[in-house]
Amino acid sequence: MKNEMIKFVNENFDVIKNQFLKDELEILDDCFGDDVNEFNMLTEILLEQMEVSTAEELIEVINERSIGVDLDDVEVKELFDMIKAIKEVAN
Repeated sequence: MKNEMIKFVNENFDVIKNQFLKDELEILDDCFGDDVNEFNMLTEILLEQMEVSTAEELIEVINERSIGVDLDDVEVKELFDMIKAIKEVAN
């Protein structure tokens, strides 16, 4: 099971990473778009955090930053459930 989940993340790595980054940037813009300095600082931090290259690193960042994600969206919920399950199995 663990290998299947890690394979899923590896096969969809770019899609997951890009979608998550897009969603996080939209959240930052909604919250701090009026404060350019704060928005720029937080965006820089986010981009540094997203310099990940393995499924495990991506899972860790997503788990740390999952606040604000619309878990009512069925596809998002299924993806996050799978990613969180990977982390639990890995530990």
